[in-house]
Amino acid sequence: MAALMVGDIVGYSGMMERAEEQTAERLASCQASERLASCQALISEKVDLLDGRVFKTTGDGALAEFPSAVNAVRSAFEIRSALAGVQEPASEPFRMRFGLHIADVVVQGDDLVGDGVNLAARIQAAAEPDSIYVSGALFDHVRRNSAFIFDDMGER
Repeated sequence: MAALMVGDIVGYSGMMERAEEQTAERLASCQASERLASCQALISEKVDLLDGRVFKTTGDGALAEFPSAVNAVRSAFEIRSALAGVQEPASEPFRMRFGLHIADVVVQGDDLVGDGVNLAARIQAAAEPDSIYVSGALFDHVRRNSAFIFDDMGER
């Protein structure tokens, strides 16, 4: 059983189409502090600080697992906030969206697979830019223990 977080940068493919070299350079540097080499490093740092593990990365996103559903939500919030704080004003902003779910997973080496991972990815794909969407199953685990306020969007 794992709390799963899937996050990606909204509109990344379009940014690459419009300005490939500039977008790739921005993703690599993430316009971040000297100690963070890339956006992936920013994500990994926030996940690690909350006892999670990034088990897969894509060009513009990451999949992570957590033993705590509360920490999964907190990590998505902290990544989103940190990324917003390192934007270059003249550039198109990197806006992330997140999907979170809790489920049984199948471990294959360092990777996790299964319906729960797929569902977290589908939730992320449905999320609005700058949003963190959570499944009902994950919400049931965090609703009394999280400092965050949730809006019920109904069944999807």
